Amino acid sequence: MSSRFSGARRKLSRLLFGRTLVLAYHRISDYHTDPFSICVTPKNFSAHIGILTELGEIISGDQLLRRKQRPRFMITFDDGYLDNFTVAMPFLQARSLPAIFFVVVSLEETSLYWWDALHKVFLETKTLPACMEVEVPGYENALTYEVEPHIADVSSLPQWNISMPPPSKRHRALQDAAFQAKVIPPKLRREFISQLAASAQISIASLHSPTSSPEHWRAAHSAGYEIGSHTLRHPWLPALDTFSQREEITASKTHLEREINAPVRMFAVTHGGAGDYLPSTSVFIKEAGYQYGFAVRSEAIGWRANPFDLPRLYVRNWDADEFRQIILKKLS
Repeated sequence: MSSRFSGARRKLSRLLFGRTLVLAYHRISDYHTDPFSICVTPKNFSAHIGILTELGEIISGDQLLRRKQRPRFMITFDDGYLDNFTVAMPFLQARSLPAIFFVVVSLEETSLYWWDALHKVFLETKTLPACMEVEVPGYENALTYEVEPHIADVSSLPQWNISMPPPSKRHRALQDAAFQAKVIPPKLRREFISQLAASAQISIASLHSPTSSPEHWRAAHSAGYEIGSHTLRHPWLPALDTFSQREEITASKTHLEREINAPVRMFAVTHGGAGDYLPSTSVFIKEAGYQYGFAVRSEAIGWRANPFDLPRLYVRNWDADEFRQIILKKLS
């Protein structure tokens, strides 16, 4: 090894000394469109893990706040998608690498995630009425969506996501419906999706999400993986009253512990970005008896971090070069 290269590696090691970065994945899938940016392809996931093991150490929750010289990374998955347990976990298991799987406890909710349903209705249904109408309890007026009747009239844009300008009426309708579905309380959200499916003249069964079951959670726990709570019903917490917020955080822990027959130490806030949780959220997480709580903020964990409001980097389908650049930037 040349002295120049060795010196560069030493400089990089000093720059990244002791930093801890938690990564939040959702799906490991080759799905052809991804408007909510939740899919990372198996190829890119493999590259990500290779880069992380090169730059530092992938750790478990037990090691989270211990200070070490090398950069440390924690791998987490949100929402309990089936591919977390059938694709990601075997890949990690073969390399003896730890991870935390945050699952939504209510199987009724996970069978029909609103973002998956909206994706399938607006961007995958071949024929729709030109004007779709949905009545939601609590809304004074019906929600209406104007769309191109035939999907053949909509350009296929695999890289498009809902933060981008809408290239068609269907994309605009998806954006509008996503904003509305996010803030609708969970007890009303299934009715919203049911009416949307009826307006689209499709079966609600066709909108179901490919999620895991308690059998997968128990198998992962038995294999040494941490199972954490991601609420009961995946609500937007600021829309709930105090009692309902506490229920989502506390009851999900109780139910999940019963399912896996083990303590649940970790909680991840749904959505988790700025404005997606309240100052009281970290208090409720602590009161419920969790050891750590996680949000989504693109930064490393600092020495004075609140253990009930720890940041995580939302991982997108970055290729190896882009991923490396982002990780080095977040650690520096």
